[in-house]
Amino acid sequence: MSARPARVFLICGGGITAAYLLVPTAVQSWTFRTVALASIAAILAGVVVNAPRLRLPWVLLAAGQTCFFVGDSLFESRQTPSIADVFYLAGYPLMFAGLTMVMRARTRSRDLSAVIDSSVVALAAGLPAWIFLMAPYVHDESWQKAAVLSAYPLCDVVLLGIAVRFAFGGARPTGAYALLGSSIAALLVADVLYDVGQLNDTYSSWIDLPYLAAYIAIAAAALLPSMRALTTPRLEALSLRTPPWRIGLLGTAAASAPLLLLIQHERGGREEITMVAAASAALLLLVVARMGGLIGRQSRAAQREQHLRAAFAELSTAGSHDRVCQAAVDAAVALAGEHGDVRASLLLGSGMERVVFSTAGRVKNDAFRAAFPLALRDEALGELVLDSETPLPAELDDALRNLAAQVVLALESIARTEDLVEERKELQTELVRQANEDTVTGLPNRTHFLERVEYALGRRTPDEPVSVLIVDLDDFKIVNDSLGHVAGDELLRMVSGRLLGCIRGGDTCARLAGDEWGILLEGQNVGPTVVAGRVISALERPFVLLGQHDVYAHASIGTAYAPADDIDGADLLRNAEVAMFHAKERGKGGFQEFEPGMRAAVAERLALKAELERAVAAQEFLLHYQPIVLLDTAEICGIEALVRWQHPERGLVPPYQFIPLAEETGLIVPLGRWVLIEALRQAYEWQQVVTTSTGVPLLVSVNLSGRQLDHDQLVDDVTAALDRTGIDPASVILEITETTLMEDVEAAIERLHALKALGVQIAIDDFGTGYSSLQYLRQFPADIIKVAKPFVDGVVARGSDEYRIADAIVRLGETFNLRALAEGIELPEQREMLRELRCELGQGYHFAKPLPPEGVEELLRAQAGAEAVVV
Repeated sequence: MSARPARVFLICGGGITAAYLLVPTAVQSWTFRTVALASIAAILAGVVVNAPRLRLPWVLLAAGQTCFFVGDSLFESRQTPSIADVFYLAGYPLMFAGLTMVMRARTRSRDLSAVIDSSVVALAAGLPAWIFLMAPYVHDESWQKAAVLSAYPLCDVVLLGIAVRFAFGGARPTGAYALLGSSIAALLVADVLYDVGQLNDTYSSWIDLPYLAAYIAIAAAALLPSMRALTTPRLEALSLRTPPWRIGLLGTAAASAPLLLLIQHERGGREEITMVAAASAALLLLVVARMGGLIGRQSRAAQREQHLRAAFAELSTAGSHDRVCQAAVDAAVALAGEHGDVRASLLLGSGMERVVFSTAGRVKNDAFRAAFPLALRDEALGELVLDSETPLPAELDDALRNLAAQVVLALESIARTEDLVEERKELQTELVRQANEDTVTGLPNRTHFLERVEYALGRRTPDEPVSVLIVDLDDFKIVNDSLGHVAGDELLRMVSGRLLGCIRGGDTCARLAGDEWGILLEGQNVGPTVVAGRVISALERPFVLLGQHDVYAHASIGTAYAPADDIDGADLLRNAEVAMFHAKERGKGGFQEFEPGMRAAVAERLALKAELERAVAAQEFLLHYQPIVLLDTAEICGIEALVRWQHPERGLVPPYQFIPLAEETGLIVPLGRWVLIEALRQAYEWQQVVTTSTGVPLLVSVNLSGRQLDHDQLVDDVTAALDRTGIDPASVILEITETTLMEDVEAAIERLHALKALGVQIAIDDFGTGYSSLQYLRQFPADIIKVAKPFVDGVVARGSDEYRIADAIVRLGETFNLRALAEGIELPEQREMLRELRCELGQGYHFAKPLPPEGVEELLRAQAGAEAVVV
């Protein structure tokens, strides 16, 4: 709604008021009542159209105006008391209630100083009102008339107190605020004139003018859109300094009692000594209370200053973001804690990536929240947020704003220090890079590669073999001769990129010569032959050079394991190079092992692959299940299915020995399909026997591999498993590792959304070991994040990197509404620390090892019997 209706009402009302005295008396009476009735209607219309946060205050003001209107309609100037006085005097309490509610709605907490100051002014004004307006009636008139005529000045005194309270409220100047104040002032002036007229037994039509102005001003205030701000809590801070005009007003009010007594003495007649003495005593008590409030406020300000100095000292010496954040929330709790329970949180970031970095304090019911922005040169860094059960005093605002500003300076200082350190590191890194890096591809050069090989040989153990691959590009000279050296360099860079995609982050790939690369593998289960196969597959796709030439490149690869006896790096490289030459002799685009004994291992691998194919067809696999528990109660709420190979000769084969081979060969797809159906079937049977104490069906978690996630029929396979077993999809959890998701983010997001549409839950496994960003985490339709075991292992050491990472993962889950599940819990101390971090779920040997179905069923029945929750 615009301000136009209010302006129209003011113009029309002003015109009527100006012409009021020019019309006959009979028309004046009709005009006065018409304006009063229009004012009431305008107030109600403003409430409906502007829709303020609180409507009741305005309704009470309209009710008060209605009482005045009825009183005006029944008014007879020569009769007092009359029925009109009943309505007049009934209107004042309604006005008082409405104005008081407006004042209380605008303040977060009680401003006792403003209440005392307004009481001083009201009391000072009430004393002359008694002496000159009420006392003559009390002493000379009947008690009925005296009571009625004295009630009007008394109501005016109360109205004056409320008006002063408004003036001391420090509101921002708005149109509605000014008009409402003008209405109160006009009503006060009109009442004083009326009281004087009653005292002198005179009445004139011009006394109606301020009454008309009061009606028009309050109606225009209700019609203005800014009237909504009058019932909206203000966030301005209270100042410790009292303005000079306010001090002068209070001083004048306090001196009014003896001044009035002096005037009475000079005029002669009855002196109201008793009333003056009582008023003087009351004023003295109010002044003492005011001084006590100032002393208390100054004391609290001094305490806040001490807290701030201690906080500033702590922030200035903080050497990390974590210490700054913790010092900030601790200081905020110290500042606000004296006013009740409060929780302080420091949020860094913006939008969906805003993360709670530190919290301190506790509250049972965070009904009120105050936020103080952290900004640096108009850049939003986050917020300092305080939650409390009751509104915090506004006098804390300045201190908390100063604290927020100091936090920003501390964070900026740390950032600058980190930048300086980072610049120095970058310079050192650049010098090392220039000495050890190939200028064309950016990979390590031959010298650096030999150093890495020597280092790996020096720290190897029997369980962590070291192997080297030499990759030589076949017919590279043809590319240089036909397309030029620019195209040749581009091909070298592209091949380097694909080689890096075939190895782990901890392995080393280097350019040794013009068209030759070396790959160092340390302690990985997948041998160099597998990596060689990946390289050959990666090079099968064409390279587009200079944006237009499709070139196919092939490579010959030689591999060599470091033998058990001593060997240096140069000899190991030489062995791999010899194997590479043998590969070229056998035909380009292949690879060759150096150690003849390793050919037997290759044959063994081929045999294991054939056995694995047969095992998948014959279903030689079985499932073990590890319970998932609620950390607070240790109650089993779910199970994770883990596949085992029941080999007829080797016995029970652990998954790490066959899962990588199944991934490589694609057998993981039919194997995963069987695991999914069997796990869901078994879980559905258990759900019919037992249930959790919360009534939620037992959850079953099944792992998905990267090969399965890429398979086009995955969604169909999950749909078929759900239909075949009849299990509730909401009780099924599909786990995918974070690393797998990050291999092809867009495709993973699309496939996960398709799975989520089936009603199943999605869990991100080994969270924190990959490289996903908050943006990707927000896009993944996940329900659960699993805290990886390395972080759980170190969580017992409070303050350790693992503890902070686990804490950050749990709080990150809370931010994105994800449940946290810690895996690999082996110690009771780990469970207790994770409970302290508010991690909800857990699994590990501390609760139970992976068990065959009969072992899990025994645990479930024992739990159901102990809790007497049997379905």
